[in-house]
Amino acid sequence: MKKPPAKKSPGDDDSLGLPPEWNPKYIPDGGDLARAARRVLDDKTAFVLLHKDEPDVIADHLDELASIVLATSQVKGDHQAKAIRLGLTLEPIYWISRNKLHDWLDMFSPLLKVASEIHHDDLQSELFRAWGIYLYLANLGPDSTPPLDASLEYAADSGRADLALLAQLERLNAQVTTLSLTEVQAEAEAILVCAAQLNFTYVQGRTYLSLARAYQFKSLPTTAFTYAQQALAFFFSLGIRSMMIEALNIMIGSMQKLHGSSTYGQQLLYWMKTLSAQMSIPWYQITAYQHHAAHSFHEGNYETARAWLIKAWLKNRATFQLSNSEPEILHLLGMVQSRRQRYALAERHLLRAYRLYQARNMPQQAVHAHHAWAYVSFEKGDFVTAVQRLEKTLSLAQALPEEATRRRLTTLIEEDILEARRKGDEAG
Repeated sequence: MKKPPAKKSPGDDDSLGLPPEWNPKYIPDGGDLARAARRVLDDKTAFVLLHKDEPDVIADHLDELASIVLATSQVKGDHQAKAIRLGLTLEPIYWISRNKLHDWLDMFSPLLKVASEIHHDDLQSELFRAWGIYLYLANLGPDSTPPLDASLEYAADSGRADLALLAQLERLNAQVTTLSLTEVQAEAEAILVCAAQLNFTYVQGRTYLSLARAYQFKSLPTTAFTYAQQALAFFFSLGIRSMMIEALNIMIGSMQKLHGSSTYGQQLLYWMKTLSAQMSIPWYQITAYQHHAAHSFHEGNYETARAWLIKAWLKNRATFQLSNSEPEILHLLGMVQSRRQRYALAERHLLRAYRLYQARNMPQQAVHAHHAWAYVSFEKGDFVTAVQRLEKTLSLAQALPEEATRRRLTTLIEEDILEARRKGDEAG
């Protein structure tokens, strides 16, 4: 006897892959999908606005928010611009806080394509600006080549003058520590002319920031401060907090090198601290700790300076993959320990900083660390050793390629050599 066919359960699929009780009238059409997309976008946009002052909350939901942005942006409809705007609120800086910076690019690339398809020039420009911030942050890391190469390739294919200019700027920014100041200045001036013609305010600010970085790296704080101040003005007008912090960082560091502690420097530090607190990014917290330490050092509050540096050290170690400020922290810590008369510790920290700077191809900073190490002997009262070490520092400074940097540092070191010799003669 032939068995009757097995009865299908409600969960079984038919040959079309649909449950047998499926009613075609419930298959959503484009309008249904668009309405659903609008609803979820409204909900998630409200969530981001509600927590805009709680960066950790937004960072904790990045993956969920990014998946919604991508899914809704692919559904045709007038909500696509809203999806892109929500994606733009998920700035690269949030992804840094979760060590996912390069994951941002996975969300960004499809959005750029959608903005082009819906012919929304304003959104394309905003996306390019966000891309610029991403590239700037990526260039601070150990391997900036892949994202930079990708940007150059896309710029070449885009046919857009603004994106091509942005890519040109990113190439300059990636090279500011290796090019001569003359080369940096010439390239920057050419970019600024084009940026003014295109009214590309972001590129103007970023170009001044790149100039500030170049002069800071070459240990020329006066010019670095001037360019960083110009960059800050542009970024303030645009409301880009991450770039404002970068500019303030250079301004504060330059002022401390030039004037030590100052009221204006304290005001800038307070501003930077306020912005950093709004963003919850380890890089900025570490930098703020270092600036507090430098301020305390110049005020003569060495115990307070040491406490700030320990906080910076611990934060740096906890987020090593995001920020490695070890040589800078050790450099200042060595100077603090010397003033605390912990000379052996001071020399150990400063030699370590010197070697790290050398390993990272930071010759100007290496000279500064070696100078501080040599000066420990001066503070101990061992003027003979101080002169010997300072003469070695002088030879390092004289080998620097940039004339302005070489002249400034050799003058400082020669003054210390003369003072050490004078003290040695007095000591008999």
